[in-house]
Amino acid sequence: MRLTTPQERPEYTSTFFLVVAALLVGLALRLLLLGSKSFWLDEAFSMFFASSSPQSLFANGYDNAHPPLYYTVLHYWLPLGSSEAMLRLSSALFGSVAIWIGYLLALELGGQMIALTTIWLMALAPLLVWYSQELRSYSLLLLLGLLASLATTYMVTRPKLGWWLLFVLAMSGALYTHYVAILLVALQFGVIALLHLQERVRSRGIFLWLLGWPFVLLLYWPWLVTPGMRAFMRAVRATNLYPIEFTAVSLSISIFWAKVIISLVALLALLVALYICYLMARRKIRGWERWIMSPAVRYGVIFLFLALTLFSVIPRLYTLKKLIVELWPYGLIVIAWIFPWRSSNRLMLALFLTISLIASVANAAVIPKDQWREMAAYLVAHGKPGDSIWVSPDYQAVALNYYLEHPRQPGSAPLAPHDIAVAPVSTAMSDDKLASLLPKGQRVWLIYHIATARQSDPTHKLEQWLKAHLLITDQLHLYGIDATLYSPRP
Repeated sequence: MRLTTPQERPEYTSTFFLVVAALLVGLALRLLLLGSKSFWLDEAFSMFFASSSPQSLFANGYDNAHPPLYYTVLHYWLPLGSSEAMLRLSSALFGSVAIWIGYLLALELGGQMIALTTIWLMALAPLLVWYSQELRSYSLLLLLGLLASLATTYMVTRPKLGWWLLFVLAMSGALYTHYVAILLVALQFGVIALLHLQERVRSRGIFLWLLGWPFVLLLYWPWLVTPGMRAFMRAVRATNLYPIEFTAVSLSISIFWAKVIISLVALLALLVALYICYLMARRKIRGWERWIMSPAVRYGVIFLFLALTLFSVIPRLYTLKKLIVELWPYGLIVIAWIFPWRSSNRLMLALFLTISLIASVANAAVIPKDQWREMAAYLVAHGKPGDSIWVSPDYQAVALNYYLEHPRQPGSAPLAPHDIAVAPVSTAMSDDKLASLLPKGQRVWLIYHIATARQSDPTHKLEQWLKAHLLITDQLHLYGIDATLYSPRP
């Protein structure tokens, strides 16, 4: 099922140049304006958890939504510097190495032509560039997931203990990085099925792959019995998953109908995947090229690629985007299979790569993040001793506190405890409780995180209460955040 023919196989020198160029371009995009945007909430949480010792993360399970490996890595990265660029550099490096691993995986599955298309698509993919510039775990998950799949490919085709060991370590590392790594099981089934159709799978390799899973579970067991995992399972049982709540709020529907919609979409995706597997099993190798060359398949792939590339640039739906980061390289391999590095595909590949490059540059240079750094600088410049800061919702204060304690303006110093300080407030507080937080003569800065405040405070309770007791004397509008200064009435 390899599509490379001897006449189309590029010379070694040309291949080496193209691979190195893709790696350098991918690295450059991931370093482009790396520190230009301020940390947003999730990145600030990364800093918060990484500042704890790895032993504390295991013992206390501070973050009940993620395993501890990424925070452990970041903990030992922190001494290198505290700037946004230096801290995000770790993610950029993980994402850049993942390009090389993706190339090796595509090379093993489909040959040189498919691998060349894959490496360039991965290097320029705006979704991968974005999450390689985030102080979050997704680029590390991407790297470890691809490494586990590559080890699986080598292990089942030419079984060796070294590939088995690499698989166990990479898969365990992926699970210790993010719970969504469990999706790698289905991806590896797909990889093995493809290798089986190519008649390259060896029974000893399958035995090693199956044998690896008990060892993966053994390595993961210490985390399964921690307070962090127990807290995660309680949260899953007690609350609706974020995609369900987001769908309900976005479409203004009930939780029940949000669950129905998500279930139908998941079922449709499963049916499509099963149908594709059925076609592959039925056709085996015969007729494969004729099928992927059909106009319906090619134009369908073009439409999907352009739609998903545009989707990856729109500054919305990040919860959905980060869930598909580890899946996207496999989709790019499929695209490369249909449009391999051939002269007949030159115009189409040029279109794909040009659009990806433009979108990636837009992600790095144009698409903003919540401007907590700028908000903190404004508060420091215009605040007065004794000012109080109310943040809605209250958990968004993590990002603001980071910049108040680590100012990025030249000559600025961290705020002292007697200066303006963030007060713990919530919409659940009574009027009397809010009044107790407002000493006579005190000014209040109300900071609204626009997107999340719509859900936590749809009636703008805090704003209405402050308007009833104080006067608006200053306002600031930044990306994702609004700030209003309330002062005592004369």
